[in-house]
Amino acid sequence: MVNGREKEKMSKNPSSITTTYHRSYNYGASLQAYALQQALIGIGFENKILDFSRNSFVNEPFISGNLKIDIARMLFRILSFFHIKEKKRLIKKFDEFTKKYLQLTRKYDSFEDLCENIPEVDCFITGSDQVFTVRKPELVVSRNMLAFVKGRAKKYSYAASLAEYDLNNSEKEKFKKLLNDFDAVSVREKRAANYLLSNLGIECRVDLDPVFLLNKDDWVKIAKVPEINVPYILYYQVNSNPLANYILKKIKNLTKKMIVCVQTNPIIRVKADRVILDASPEEFLGWIMNADLVVTTSFHGTAFSILFEKDFYTLTKPSSNPVRIINLLENYHLDDRLIYDVEGIDLTSKINWNNIIKLIEKDRNYSLQYLKDIYSSLK
Repeated sequence: MVNGREKEKMSKNPSSITTTYHRSYNYGASLQAYALQQALIGIGFENKILDFSRNSFVNEPFISGNLKIDIARMLFRILSFFHIKEKKRLIKKFDEFTKKYLQLTRKYDSFEDLCENIPEVDCFITGSDQVFTVRKPELVVSRNMLAFVKGRAKKYSYAASLAEYDLNNSEKEKFKKLLNDFDAVSVREKRAANYLLSNLGIECRVDLDPVFLLNKDDWVKIAKVPEINVPYILYYQVNSNPLANYILKKIKNLTKKMIVCVQTNPIIRVKADRVILDASPEEFLGWIMNADLVVTTSFHGTAFSILFEKDFYTLTKPSSNPVRIINLLENYHLDDRLIYDVEGIDLTSKINWNNIIKLIEKDRNYSLQYLKDIYSSLK
């Protein structure tokens, strides 16, 4: 046994640690961390999320060397200063969500601290989002592909995504070696599964994004309904789109309803009747749940629109190749909800949720069975 290894206080049930992006102040990241933990606990696991985000001894350079990127970063910092109050409220709300809803290990201040005091558990599970990478993995443990795990603990991934699809031969060899150390590999996109099989010879399964492991009623329980007494259209923006204002204007003219915009980036704005820059994860859920229609540029904005059975449109750019959104919509025959222009909006078209709910339930059971099989193998 490694000297100084921390023994997590677990019961006789199989114990697990998940590594993910739980402190990134991003709705999708926080809520999928919560969902996966709830699913694991519901199955019977003792589970904690590894409370490590960044190696304090590794610093990215302030100047990247790319003039456009450096100018953009500088402008963002300057303009963000004018919204410092909203930013502080946002961070506080996310921290409160983490404290209330997530069960964490003790905090690790450095990668060295973690390696010297690895929690002693039955298994480690990494996922979701872009946790599979061999580029700068030392910066974030979530992207370390569990290379730090030593000893008897088993390694699994759940609905992991690839950060890159352009690995060179050296990176492919390193990637393959790391994945061969896993007891089972689960990814989120079919594209990732095909890439790993054709390039590395690694077979893996495709599973639901963690937020789909919980059902609508589970999310309603923690959603905070907004204090607003008029119907509204919700626009949730992560990536900006130059067509957003034209689309929102068209919808407003057709519906005569209020446009509410929820986002965490204070700089990229659209013409909305109300802009929310400091919604908590619970409030984010409430804004989607209570909306008459959702327009979003986000994968998780799309996912929660589906979970709450809302009419929605996902706005993207033809050049962006949004693979994970395309995969999600194709799985549930919602291809027509992905729009690239103003003409894609048809408010007379309503979604029939009956068959979609059945398909999601089937996929949910498939993914939960994977986690149950892991649990059974550790008993």
